[in-house]
Amino acid sequence: MLDQVARQPASDSLPDGPVVSAQGAGTSEKAAASELAAPSAVPAECEDTVRLDEFDRLFGAKAPQVELTHSVPDAPVHVEQIAARTSAQEFSLPKPPAPERPRWYGPTHTVEVRGLVLPGLLSVALKPPPKGVVLHPATVAAWMPADLGVPTDGVEPIRDVWSIPSYASLTVAQRGLYLKWLASGRELSVPAHLALLFVCGLESRVVEAGPTALADEERRAIAWASRDVVARFGSALPQLREHCLNLAGFLDAVDAPARWYLLDVPELAETYDPSAPLQVALGQAARDGAFLPPAWALASVLSDVRVPKKTPVGRCPEEMRELFCIHFQSAFPKGLKVERRPFNALKVVYRGTPDRRTGAPASTSVVVPSADQTWFTQDQVQAIREAFDRCADELSAYSRFIGRMPIAKGTPDAEVRLPLSLLRRRLAANFEVLSASLGRRKEVSLDQAWMALWGKLPERKDSTSFLRALLEAEGLTVVATLPVSTQRAGVPSPPGRPFRLDPERLERVRKDEAAATKLLSALFTDTAEQATPASPATVHVDPDRALFPQLDDDHFRLLISLLNADAWTRERLKQAASQLGLMLDGALEVINDAAFELTGGPLVVDNGDLGVDSATARQIGGALVSFRQALR
Repeated sequence: MLDQVARQPASDSLPDGPVVSAQGAGTSEKAAASELAAPSAVPAECEDTVRLDEFDRLFGAKAPQVELTHSVPDAPVHVEQIAARTSAQEFSLPKPPAPERPRWYGPTHTVEVRGLVLPGLLSVALKPPPKGVVLHPATVAAWMPADLGVPTDGVEPIRDVWSIPSYASLTVAQRGLYLKWLASGRELSVPAHLALLFVCGLESRVVEAGPTALADEERRAIAWASRDVVARFGSALPQLREHCLNLAGFLDAVDAPARWYLLDVPELAETYDPSAPLQVALGQAARDGAFLPPAWALASVLSDVRVPKKTPVGRCPEEMRELFCIHFQSAFPKGLKVERRPFNALKVVYRGTPDRRTGAPASTSVVVPSADQTWFTQDQVQAIREAFDRCADELSAYSRFIGRMPIAKGTPDAEVRLPLSLLRRRLAANFEVLSASLGRRKEVSLDQAWMALWGKLPERKDSTSFLRALLEAEGLTVVATLPVSTQRAGVPSPPGRPFRLDPERLERVRKDEAAATKLLSALFTDTAEQATPASPATVHVDPDRALFPQLDDDHFRLLISLLNADAWTRERLKQAASQLGLMLDGALEVINDAAFELTGGPLVVDNGDLGVDSATARQIGGALVSFRQALR
């Protein structure tokens, strides 16, 4: 209805500014007039209309009288549009605050998570990220639950040991253990996979920020933390060690020292590509035109995962380095120089863990102006690898002995098994003292050599054969000594004294032989059955047995067999011992003990296969001949 529309006079709605009407003045009145509807006529009766007289009859009451009048039309409404006096920006809703992103805490900062104060070098997100934003796997999500009350041994191990974990994938107990490890300064004992998660966070910082954009203090702190993880976990997880050493080496290359090839080689990981320190050292040596030290050449082979490593390489690293220097000088008598290529500054590329958010590998690079982009030639690589393999083969005997007896390392029994070239180098000063004591004589006893070279006698009897080989290589003649038991009792042996029989011992043997003959002849004579007296039965007692009173008949026969045969193998020795009813290993131990007491060395040696020591066999044979002649 028009009377329900509120009127607004034009004089009250005029603003201070200009007014823009919706229609012109003339058209406004016409439109208002046309919009006013004329009074509607009274509707005609239809079949549903109830008349007044019928109403009274149907409802029993008189119909109310209603006066119908037509309403007067209202005056036309004047509609106008007023221009806005304020800009639309003042009426827009305020923008929501920017979501809080994860923050990196440097080496001098700390952050509190779950009541624990964590030192820096990690990324922490205090609040959940906005929808669609994925956190880095190593970011510590502070809002995620973590159980700090579970002891270390009560935390379930990480099941997926082949992939790098993420903080979100850890259980509440594993998160609590990880936070406690960080709060302890990374000193708490935890699984290596949790340390790998921490190192991946260091790696993401270097890759995302850039190695040169980091402050020197932060770059050194990340490198130190990576090596600290290697020192604490060692080789518990190979990929952890590889990540740490590669990251630390790359950061060292950013601040590469001058003439790095003259410094000690840092610990390098085994990779397919040359590590950053190795590239820088070779590049600097090539630019300076300097000779490359053998330590860096050895590092190029040790860090190459494609080169097979034999057991002595890992078991005897110190001896491997010393021996490689000797063979390196033989392979490159004039030194090794890396060829310098056309000037091209070295670009070191770091390739890390693939980012789970993008799938792309984490990589960054840095240019080292002080080094060239170069490498060994094919001939140089082949010569280095041949020297490397030769060292491993020569150290096999020493490595096997150390593997069986680790506590013997550093003793004369172990060092005498080193290669001759390495022994000459280590014992050069002691050999000079020994030569001076001998004068013009070139004869030396084994005990004299032991005392001159090591200052004590060996504990194992089979070590003498190695010493004899060393002395003969030095041009010295080895002579027999007095029995070792006498020498160890405090009776010294005159140096260079040849083997001689003991007259008192020889007389005792003769008396024992006569007594045995008399006793046995009486046992085998039957005077009751013989009518005529017979000459006493003669019992032949082998006089050679007197030299080996500790051997029984079977062991003595095996000894004689060893002396008479030209060559022996383990199978032949086993067959000979079984024919006499002896166990091979035990019989050889007894025979070697007897030979050692007589000559100072074992008769049977094990240099990969069992064999008879020719020098010991000659001494035993000569002693037997001399003993027989003396009995005559």
